[in-house]
Amino acid sequence: MPSVRRFWMVIRIAFAELLIIIALLMYILQLKSVISPLQTWSLAGIFGAIAAIVLSIVEKKYRNDV
Repeated sequence: MPSVRRFWMVIRIAFAELLIIIALLMYILQLKSVISPLQTWSLAGIFGAIAAIVLSIVEKKYRNDV
């Protein structure tokens, strides 16, 4: 069974990869003029903040349960 530390490291790596994919998608949408550059930065920031908050809540809950 993998250790808790390794588990959270894998989760953080997956989280970072997801943020990179979302950022690339927004960049492509900006290049295609679907969304404006201002929307790109604001949406990426909002998504990143929400994802970081959810990740920290899940990690705290997991650590309290274990």
